[in-house]
Amino acid sequence: FQAKFVYNLEGNDYLKYVAGNPHVDRETGEQIRVKNVIVQITDIVNVGGEPGHVAVRTTGEGQAFYFLDGKGISGTWRREGVDDPFAYLDQDGAPVKFNRGQIWVCFVPSEENLAATSLGD
Repeated sequence: FQAKFVYNLEGNDYLKYVAGNPHVDRETGEQIRVKNVIVQITDIVNVGGEPGHVAVRTTGEGQAFYFLDGKGISGTWRREGVDDPFAYLDQDGAPVKFNRGQIWVCFVPSEENLAATSLGD
């Protein structure tokens, strides 16, 4: 499936869409909106022979893209072990300062699976 986040200037957040349709929270009936989006590039392999059954590498390190305040920045993610927290770093190796609020993390196998467009200045 294809997920898309669209920046909403009025709320300074991102509205989530899946397969071109608003992704709605079953509990609230509201479209999912988050303050921060992380795209984590990592190894993803099919397992079990059925579509959608995948194993995602969540340890080690890799490239990451962060979207907040209508802007995108690149950096890296790092995690020693499965019981450790993720470290999200900018291009200079400093921790990313996320907005207070929800963070949505998307795991994708390569940068080719990512498309971002600018809203202009």
